[in-house]
Amino acid sequence: MKNLSNFKCYTFACCLVAAMAVSSIASVQAQKRKTTSIPRDSSFTLYQTFIKEQKRLPEIKMAQPELPANISVHESLVYSVIKNTAYGKRELHLNIYRPADQQIYPALLMIHGGGWHSGDLTLQIPLAQQIASRGYVTVTVEYRLSPEALYPAAVHDIKAAIRWLRANAVQYGVDVQHIALSGCSAGGQLANLVGMTGDVAQFEGENGNPQQSTAVQAVIDVDGSADFLVAPRIEKARAARAENKTLPSNALWLGGTFDEKPEIWKEASAVRWVTSKAPPICYINSYGRLHEGMDRQIEMLDSLKIYSEVHLMETTTHPFWLLHPWFGATVNYMTNFLDKTFKPTTTTIPEGKYHFVVAQDGSGDFTSVQAAIDAVPDFRQSETRIFIRNGVYREKIVLAGSKKFVTLTGENRERTIIMYDDYSLKKNVFGENKGTSGSAGFYVYGSDFTAVNITFENTAGPICQAVAMYVLGDRAAFYNCRFLGYQDTLYANGEGGRQYYWHCYIEGTTDFIFGNGTAWFEECTIYCKINSYITAASTLQNTKFGYIFNRCTITASPKVSEMYLGRPWRPFAMTVFMNTELPAVICPAAWHNWSNTANEQTARYMEYNNSGAGAKIDKRAAWAKILNADQASEYTLEKVMRDWSPKKGENL
Repeated sequence: MKNLSNFKCYTFACCLVAAMAVSSIASVQAQKRKTTSIPRDSSFTLYQTFIKEQKRLPEIKMAQPELPANISVHESLVYSVIKNTAYGKRELHLNIYRPADQQIYPALLMIHGGGWHSGDLTLQIPLAQQIASRGYVTVTVEYRLSPEALYPAAVHDIKAAIRWLRANAVQYGVDVQHIALSGCSAGGQLANLVGMTGDVAQFEGENGNPQQSTAVQAVIDVDGSADFLVAPRIEKARAARAENKTLPSNALWLGGTFDEKPEIWKEASAVRWVTSKAPPICYINSYGRLHEGMDRQIEMLDSLKIYSEVHLMETTTHPFWLLHPWFGATVNYMTNFLDKTFKPTTTTIPEGKYHFVVAQDGSGDFTSVQAAIDAVPDFRQSETRIFIRNGVYREKIVLAGSKKFVTLTGENRERTIIMYDDYSLKKNVFGENKGTSGSAGFYVYGSDFTAVNITFENTAGPICQAVAMYVLGDRAAFYNCRFLGYQDTLYANGEGGRQYYWHCYIEGTTDFIFGNGTAWFEECTIYCKINSYITAASTLQNTKFGYIFNRCTITASPKVSEMYLGRPWRPFAMTVFMNTELPAVICPAAWHNWSNTANEQTARYMEYNNSGAGAKIDKRAAWAKILNADQASEYTLEKVMRDWSPKKGENL
């Protein structure tokens, strides 16, 4: 018995030592997993691309994150936890941007590019912030890249993010019936594939919330591919393997060449998963890329009566969506597609009210605004009324001097957008700069022009002068319109010409309301984006009235700390602000002499009865004038417009 007892003790001791050894080894391995960092590939960065493209196009700029007002942010939220990876417990994150209110909105889950091996969710933040301001919940997503995990890990991750979004829809105000995917480059391929394979079991993975659906209701593919089974991709990978070179990024992600992994290449091609359940899709493409499978996919969708649309950007730059002057147009195309899909309009056009209807879907008389304008008889002396359906109309429009009494009415101010992206440094066909006047997206030469409920935008961004609207014609009136841009947004020009702006929104950076015209701004909102100047009038010496702002509101970006009401582009500039709310960012002097003291003797700058923190007059420029009531009585709409009485906005 004694020997048996000793044997038991010995055996127990050996087992204990062995267990401790195994535990120690496991602990070391676990610790090693925890401390082994996730492999990162930094071969693609926006800055590197920007530097490369800037050599060819020196004026381009990177689109920077710029959080709009009234947008709430929820960043670094964990949407999936993957246990026991080679790198320990792996947490995947996403960011959410949405209007700061209690409403429920459609959602857009956004997938970054980088060749499936590089990049991160921050690449999508500039787009996400701007699209959120249009009434969407936008979600930028982290997913596992090929140095960490090969296909189909990224697909499983995106699917998990969709399920998480649905599971947390109440908390973040998401309309679960209206969820879209967007992606850029490799992200476009992923968005397309995931969009075409909603709730297909073999693609789902096991990353949480299995009870939720991964079906989405719309897809936006920006410069992505729908099919890997195309000769150039197959041959490129085959040649790299034969020459013992690094495989192309798609072959690395898919685990080998087509010859080695034929079924995987097929499986990862979105075009092979198109069914009657496929969501509508929008393609936004650059020149010079293959966009493999797109045409075939469109044919298949057409046969199933599923909507698709294609936009071709006039650039070979990749990634154009992250750079000005293409960033703004990308935002508009994406938002317009989402609006059409998730917020369809039902406006009924009154019988006989309009002579022409413009609609991009072909349901009207014309599909472009310029075509409708061209159809107006020259020198017609009666009003021609044109109704424009919601849409993004990328057109450089000229309303000729022979087109008189033309009225354009948009269906919705925020959703009827006429845009273009010319800018002063852009070259014309002769290699010359287009200049400020040549940069405009819309020219009004004809007299008695009226615009109602339309956004006029120059999407070139903050690169140089870029005009959205150039008005030269007499008696031009704008009601409830928006003018969007940066430097030189609204060119209110025309010697002796009169213009009227009612309840309009005008934004910009520097001198964004400028020219020599006579213009009355009534109850308009003026939004300043940077520290700079609002107006730059060039009123002629013999012109009595320049710009008059009455009952307007000046607002500014949170980053603005000092703004001037104006500076004289020409010596006899004339500008009046009266009964207008001025924010604290209006600097005490309010007026600038354009670094020329001689302008102080000629410029005509005046104020009357303004309000707000920026309306204090005790430190105003000594050469500007503060009007009394009698003097202000000289500045009425009737006196400024002379024999023209523009319609009151309330009566339209």
